[in-house]
Amino acid sequence: MIALGRLLCICDVDFTDEHLREALPKKYVDENIAAIKYGYGLDRDSIKAIVPEQAASRFAERYAERVLAGTAPAEAVELAAARG
Repeated sequence: MIALGRLLCICDVDFTDEHLREALPKKYVDENIAAIKYGYGLDRDSIKAIVPEQAASRFAERYAERVLAGTAPAEAVELAAARG
């Protein structure tokens, strides 16, 4: 969800809590919204402090490849994280 928030920021997508509540699974919806907002607010320096740049860019590449190939975003995150 943090990565989704960052992606929404990079793509300049505006959203509201209501939009997110409609789109997200009901389980842990408040936690997921908080994580999305956290990711949305991250800047490059904050990300570098959390994750080495090489690891972040490789994850993003794996994620983007899977999403562009038609994999659902939630599954793409799991697959990209597993490096498989």
